[in-house]
Amino acid sequence: MTWFSSKVRLVVLVDPEGAVRYSDSVYIFTVGGSADTEGLRARAFERALQLGRQQEEEFLNSDGDRVRWRLKEVVTLDMLGDELRDGMEICSDPVELELGTVMPFYAVITPEDSQPTSSI
Repeated sequence: MTWFSSKVRLVVLVDPEGAVRYSDSVYIFTVGGSADTEGLRARAFERALQLGRQQEEEFLNSDGDRVRWRLKEVVTLDMLGDELRDGMEICSDPVELELGTVMPFYAVITPEDSQPTSSI
């Protein structure tokens, strides 16, 4: 079994406005079968589509507007190998500094003071 990670993007549509935002999700999953890289990637792409489509839904919001979450695209697809390792990085995204953020080169940085939130 070969492990993959994939970022999928859903578009959130509200009637009558249309698209109001995107929502990205990162999944890790396995794909079995042929050791052929091209074949594995094709099966992994299909699995990423399946995982993204499982997030699609339609409902009425608190204002009574119809809301649709629809899979827009598979953004990334990465082969991680045959086994996951402790501490293995599966996603890295550049993040722009917030407007007005100033941090000198020699700033004292204290990650121990972090207050992590849940991503789900």
